[in-house]
Amino acid sequence: NNLDESWFYKFDRWGNFLDSIPQPIRDSRKGLRNLTYHQGYVYAVNFEAEAIIKIDPANWDSVGGWQLPQDAGSPHCPAIDNDGNFWVSAVVNRIYKLELVGDSVLVEVTSFTRPDPENRENMLRNYGFAWFRDDPHGFNLYMVSSDARTNDFAIHKMHPETGEIRFLTALPYLREGSRGKGGICITPKWNNLVWVMGIISPVQKVFRIVTSGLGET
Repeated sequence: NNLDESWFYKFDRWGNFLDSIPQPIRDSRKGLRNLTYHQGYVYAVNFEAEAIIKIDPANWDSVGGWQLPQDAGSPHCPAIDNDGNFWVSAVVNRIYKLELVGDSVLVEVTSFTRPDPENRENMLRNYGFAWFRDDPHGFNLYMVSSDARTNDFAIHKMHPETGEIRFLTALPYLREGSRGKGGICITPKWNNLVWVMGIISPVQKVFRIVTSGLGET
């Protein structure tokens, strides 16, 4: 992107480029980032305005938006739970649960720290959230994170009521050359027989998408 126009890029499930779509904001140095999809709409973070924007993918126009609470800052990790609450975090601040009040204001419900369950003296760096409604143990908030000390990347999951974080699996192929950006998505639409988790991260200036099955839908 540049100060004139920013873009969304659309790919099919095999990684083939399909289209570039102008974003519904202008005069932005960073553009809209960190997308999530919920009930037919795309939600994106506007860093400079510290807001979440709601977008209709039928025409890619903005159809709403909400200012983030001051403490939530400019998050890298939006996710939406089954009740429509937003879960957000910047790379190094707390994890916030936000509730939409009166369809116009986002307010903080609760927040949690991000200790590494393998070494609680370290804090995780979060780069993407996804909500997995069918986690068998109720740890529904999945996150792609890195260890602040070693920069090792992994998938962790958090219980939304207690804030307890558990290690799920390491991502050693993201260690070398990763720049700490990207995202995560959990969807039944990649394969209608299983839940699929997709992880995107730039490695050596190339965006890599990795998918893995989580369980039956």
